[in-house]
Amino acid sequence: THTSLSGLRSLNTYFELGSRNGTIYAFNETQELFSANISPGHQVISLAITNQYIAAFGYSNILAVFNTATGSRLSIGNFSNIDYDSLFLFDNLLYFTETNGKFTALNPATNTILWSDPGLYIDYILKGEFNGDSITDFIAFSSTGNILTMNTINGTVSRTESISNSQITSVNSLNINNDNITDLIIGTRLGELFLYIGM
Repeated sequence: THTSLSGLRSLNTYFELGSRNGTIYAFNETQELFSANISPGHQVISLAITNQYIAAFGYSNILAVFNTATGSRLSIGNFSNIDYDSLFLFDNLLYFTETNGKFTALNPATNTILWSDPGLYIDYILKGEFNGDSITDFIAFSSTGNILTMNTINGTVSRTESISNSQITSVNSLNINNDNITDLIIGTRLGELFLYIGM
């Protein structure tokens, strides 16, 4: 049988698919690892994956996290207002934006909120060393055209810069000037292109 797909995320040799009937599928390069249904009949609209976890968010505000090794579903808190397509997994921690703009870091293994920051309206995040302090940072991109440098440990925002009045729609990371600090090329909905040099 065939089903309509509604999402795709990949990591190294692993990838996952979401479907319109609420099912997610996880594969490696040779075989299916497992499949699970987040809620019958509820389309998967956002996905995230690490070597240990798969997260999926669907219509009717269903959030599910699965262990990739066992396929078992983790018991996590009820977050009913997650913003569309704002689900991220880094180092086996789950990050998401809620519709009121709150950006939250959650440990799925312990069902513990590590930190939350209200009103950020984060649409997309990248992880890397952006400011030379030897602490891994997030570069977070907001729907209002702002770039925020955030500490991954406690969520502290160390730098905010407004680059556009338009929504940021595409980001690529690279090291342009060979200084071991990540740089970015950023595009916006207005067709603007920006070069962001990490420092």
